Amino acid sequence: MFSSGRHFWDVIVGGKRVWFLGVSSKPVNFKNVCEQTRRWQIWGFDGKYTPMSRSKCYPLILSERPTRIRIFLNCEGGQVSFFDARTAGPIRTFSDASLVGETLLPCFSLSEGTSVTLP
Repeated sequence: MFSSGRHFWDVIVGGKRVWFLGVSSKPVNFKNVCEQTRRWQIWGFDGKYTPMSRSKCYPLILSERPTRIRIFLNCEGGQVSFFDARTAGPIRTFSDASLVGETLLPCFSLSEGTSVTLP
């Protein structure tokens, strides 16, 4: 959980057909989690990508299919940024003043049959 500072982590998405990753606000409890949380994320589906924030979708066309995505969270600056970790190319940045002071969590899903390794 993060509420201050700057943090980043990489998620390997190469070879996955369907995935999403990003940052979510902390739910108050585990009933109706989707309704309670706010999310800043990118969805990948068969080579098409959709950044989403507060139920808004944004157009995104990438010249290359990313295999590893870096998420950079700046709590005090109210920003969540996504980069192609292999090329350091920017993918999308969300700037949202409501992030400041919020308790935030990494969120991701990488399809069936995948595993997560944390350092």
